[in-house]
Amino acid sequence: MNIYSPGLSVVIIAKNAEKIITRCLQSVTPIADEKIVVINDCTDETKILAESYGAKVVEHRWEGFRDQKNFAVDTAMHEWILSLDADEAINETLMTSIKSFISTPNNPYVAAKFARKTFFLHKWISYGDWYPDYSLRLFKKDHGRFAGGRVHERVEVNGKVRRIKGDILHYSGELPGEFINRNALYADLAARDLFECKKKISPLGAAIKAQWTFFHSYILKFGFLDGPIGYFVAKLKSFFTLYKYTRLLNFYEEAPLPENPNKY
Repeated sequence: MNIYSPGLSVVIIAKNAEKIITRCLQSVTPIADEKIVVINDCTDETKILAESYGAKVVEHRWEGFRDQKNFAVDTAMHEWILSLDADEAINETLMTSIKSFISTPNNPYVAAKFARKTFFLHKWISYGDWYPDYSLRLFKKDHGRFAGGRVHERVEVNGKVRRIKGDILHYSGELPGEFINRNALYADLAARDLFECKKKISPLGAAIKAQWTFFHSYILKFGFLDGPIGYFVAKLKSFFTLYKYTRLLNFYEEAPLPENPNKY
């Protein structure tokens, strides 16, 4: 009896990830036919650790999240791609779901999305905007591509997508200060993308969006059930929403004024 068994390439981008890359690779080893780790500017043992788990390590200059991940996809050799970050892993339920999904004969779907659960400040976040946070990470190589701006890259596919059971486990080991600094950078980059797309907003509109973000995360998405951390997460999301649109307003204030057509 012929059993349909397509290949799965797991692709990961990493920089100085020696403290976290092992957990990620361990979680996918039982189902991965190929593990690819694309690194840039590493000064630690990331390369050695990844190779010890049978990963193919490729050094590539940093091109931004979107292009770096597309480079990793292009390097893969198998039909199916699973894209993870170095601080992520998959649980047993998701492993089983992925094996079943890609092994289905005549599968009409070209991609799958699943929940992503974050461990933050020593607690799993189970509500709010952070969970289930469905992410499309599994797709056929010839049907998908990373798209988006400087941040918040996403996979776009040509075909049908199915939701499957299981979680990506995101281990955020950052201290609050590190988290704030990183997200401030992301908010600034997102504001630049909006500016380049000529998106505009008023100061009142920025304030309203920030308040709505908190209400949506903490009330509508039951963030309050996560206790004090749920409140903290919702307030952080609200703050970075306000910061993003404030930076957008700043870019317009800093932009050079157009020349007067009647100058001469």
